Amino acid sequence: TGYFRTNYSEAEFGVILERLWAIKQNIRRHVQNWSEQKIMDRECAKSAKAAMRATRYIEQNAALLYVNMKGEKVDGLSEDDKSPIYSKGHPWTMSDDESFDFNKDLKSGDLILWRGTSAISASIARLGDNKNNFSHLSMIYIDPKTKRRYNIEALIETGIIMQDFTEEPLHAGSAKAVIFRHKNQEVATKAAAFLYDKARKTIGTDQHLDYDFGFDLNNHDKVFCSEVVHWAYKAASKGSIMLPQFLTKFDMKNRKFLNDMGTNVETGFQPGDIELEPSFDMIAEWRNLHYARSNQLKDVIFTAIYDWMDRHQYNFKWTFRGNVLGSFVYGMRRVPLLDSIVEDQVPLFMPKKTLKSVLTMQKVAGKIYKELHKKLYKKNPSKIYSMADIEKVLEEYRREDLEVFKSQVRANRSGEAHYNPDFHHNFGPSKKSLNL
Repeated sequence: TGYFRTNYSEAEFGVILERLWAIKQNIRRHVQNWSEQKIMDRECAKSAKAAMRATRYIEQNAALLYVNMKGEKVDGLSEDDKSPIYSKGHPWTMSDDESFDFNKDLKSGDLILWRGTSAISASIARLGDNKNNFSHLSMIYIDPKTKRRYNIEALIETGIIMQDFTEEPLHAGSAKAVIFRHKNQEVATKAAAFLYDKARKTIGTDQHLDYDFGFDLNNHDKVFCSEVVHWAYKAASKGSIMLPQFLTKFDMKNRKFLNDMGTNVETGFQPGDIELEPSFDMIAEWRNLHYARSNQLKDVIFTAIYDWMDRHQYNFKWTFRGNVLGSFVYGMRRVPLLDSIVEDQVPLFMPKKTLKSVLTMQKVAGKIYKELHKKLYKKNPSKIYSMADIEKVLEEYRREDLEVFKSQVRANRSGEAHYNPDFHHNFGPSKKSLNL
């Protein structure tokens, strides 16, 4: 490919994967040491996260090549695989000694850092200055008497929710799930008990904690996923543990999309901010290799989308059809059959403006993904690309579609026949800014 050598032996791939896992653990140990020495700052954290991110992309591509060498035939471009997390061993699951057992080794207070497969997951992961790989965070509670296992989280669709997964899979089909464990198990156990008690007392009542689209970390009348973790550890430690060490900055110059989503804060606790937290150990990582390359494409797409907003003043455009659909979905959002209309379950408490933004975002991202997938993989479905390769193809596509959009605008004014752009009529600069 020009970037990756791919003709390693099975034994060599095994060594490479072990070393990549060790690199991630070593980065985290360095961060811990720098934090103890009081020399860790935001820029250092940003660089460490970039190193973790790059290592993960190399790691998942190496793992994909490895499993195919062994005859598993995984293309990494799936959109519908439902494998339960931690259902396969090495290299799908990685841990220090490759012995982690998800059904036996979890402890109260453990955190699960997640990545889903949808456009919404990708949009959350890439939002902010750190460009994370992850989109969700949850906490484990294990009942000390019954030993039943619960996953407690705040979902966009429901607000706070608790799932007993003692005898059933937990979020099967997720792309990634990384287990983090606090170094002080006593505090971790108290944090889990605190959150379990909050969930048990509020779910399904008038005090139910709905989802907080504003990402307010301090007001707990509504909660978002990372907030419940922050809240639980702060309460359990009587205020001495304030997660995370460094918040993500929402430092976009063009904040229209953020404002439409109901997010007005300048900084926030993104799920991926927990990745380098020095008070936690990284215990194990699951990655569903069926999604290795499809999620990589979505990462590139949403990084570009946010970049285009700032560099080229792109905004999502609500067409008449989009407004009608958004209003219809908003009014009928409790109807189960709507699952066939939108990619993700329709949140009951999402504001109308936010819902319209999400629907437009999904439409645009879906069209870009489809075209990018065709350009990259139609001739050679197994080819491995660097991030720079994908970014170059995407930028060429953006320029091509922008020219079609400009031609459409000119043709509409003169009544001439024209081609329609793939996405610039739903996401792009204003006609006025193009000086057409």
